[in-house]
Amino acid sequence: MDMKKTGLLLILAASLAARAGAQDFGNERDFRVTPMGSGVVITEYLGTDVHVKIPAHVQGRPVTGIADLAFARRGLLSVTIPDGVVSIGDWAFSDNRLAEVVLGESLTFIGYAAFFNNDIANLALPEKLAFIGDHAFNSNRLSVLSIPNSVVSLGLGSFANNRLIGVNIGNRVVSFGDNVFHNNFLTNITIGGGIDSLNEGIFAGALRYVSRIVIGMNVNLSDAAPSDVVWQGFSDAYRSNGYRAGVYTLHNGRWHFQAN
Repeated sequence: MDMKKTGLLLILAASLAARAGAQDFGNERDFRVTPMGSGVVITEYLGTDVHVKIPAHVQGRPVTGIADLAFARRGLLSVTIPDGVVSIGDWAFSDNRLAEVVLGESLTFIGYAAFFNNDIANLALPEKLAFIGDHAFNSNRLSVLSIPNSVVSLGLGSFANNRLIGVNIGNRVVSFGDNVFHNNFLTNITIGGGIDSLNEGIFAGALRYVSRIVIGMNVNLSDAAPSDVVWQGFSDAYRSNGYRAGVYTLHNGRWHFQAN
């Protein structure tokens, strides 16, 4: 093959690759937006594709937010949210069939019931996320979950009614709603150090299978008397071991402690 033809083929390949890259994110005409500061907020999805890749820019301005209900009840199967999006509004992606969600690295706020009632089995939460609203991921199919250290608030029922067997809670959460992990199947819980006033209410209806709890330094359990027998046994073991960080395992009805 001569050099000229080879060059033409390389140019064609590069052109096709560029077009393919351009199609990685959706046609901006599929999105209704409203200006917000120097960027835009998506207020409505107008497209028909059930696999949505939100563009980083619409009308030449960066997409910085997703408004309430913008993508609700559209039969979506997957969504990719670009870096630059800082907030997702209430009910924004609720009542779809989402099985895959990719969250951008700039995201700090997820609103009320934002991803309520989908088919999400795997989820990576970004390291800048600070606020997860009430019922944000209620009624999905998550099996494991890691809450990054950036998160300071977990809303009421935010991960209730999933299939969680393991959860790792970062060390900066200062606000827990009740029933955060209600109606799951937890066997392993990891609790970051320094969390204040942790109580069984966040695990209500999810402790019956728990056999291992890893707890960091200086975690303050709530003074309220536990009603769940599993949490009662764990909290008694934690206190009797001088509130020491380490691994607590349940075996033959008794909690055993091992230092990290």
